[in-house]
Amino acid sequence: MSSSREQAPSDLGRFNSAIFVSLTANEYIVAAVTEDFVNGAEWTLNGSDIFHHLIVSQMQQNISSYDRLEPEDCIREYGVDYLSSRRRTLVVVSGRNPDPLLGILDWMYDDTQNSWVCGTTQGPNNTLETIPIEDFDCSVHVALYENEAFLMAEREVEYCLSQKVEDRCRLQFAVPIMIAVLSCNFVKLLCMVLTIWKCREPTFVSLGDALCSFLEDPDQNTLGMCIARKEEFDNAWPDGGPKRWKEKKHFRYEAVGLQRWIGSNTMWVRILVAGD
Repeated sequence: MSSSREQAPSDLGRFNSAIFVSLTANEYIVAAVTEDFVNGAEWTLNGSDIFHHLIVSQMQQNISSYDRLEPEDCIREYGVDYLSSRRRTLVVVSGRNPDPLLGILDWMYDDTQNSWVCGTTQGPNNTLETIPIEDFDCSVHVALYENEAFLMAEREVEYCLSQKVEDRCRLQFAVPIMIAVLSCNFVKLLCMVLTIWKCREPTFVSLGDALCSFLEDPDQNTLGMCIARKEEFDNAWPDGGPKRWKEKKHFRYEAVGLQRWIGSNTMWVRILVAGD
């Protein structure tokens, strides 16, 4: 039996592209039980509706099909942000109890709560309550290496019985975005074809194009000015006559200019001062 209350498909993927992947995030029920529950003992579930009674009954009946996970593996499997390959789980705790069902927890993604893998306490009417998110933010690392023990209903966890399900995903197409992308690409292709067809004159696209053009067809305006400097063009067009080469030693720091040195160093000083 499958229920929409226990499994909520969520479209998790990139929506800024024409083709994207949609994953399923499973909502599920966690039950803290003793070994007697696994062996078929009777249990009670106070304050719950028929739906939860039915789900817990199915979990007990289908125990043989569940995977056994050690506490560390259980934390790694269920400590993820979105669970897609597993659903219901029975967390078997140590010790015995008159009622082998200590509590259940509905894991919903629309609730702001800490992950139950960092431990739960026993609430009213056979419910499990996660540790308040204000106390700390739970993660797999915290559950494995910072918590002293894996506790459910304030009892140490011995192992988990987990329901394995098929990981579902879909490849979807955003038709409006695809039409827009194809239209833009068609316009770009049309412009490229028209440019090749109509514009037959050589163009300067790269520095190599300019060098090739100047070698084949020298510019008469800059003839004889191969050693002219940029500064000579600031005020007026320089004289195109021959000039004597003056050897001058240059340093690498001159490549970026004085203004860039001052600007960059001023920025770094401000960052260091603000950081302190």
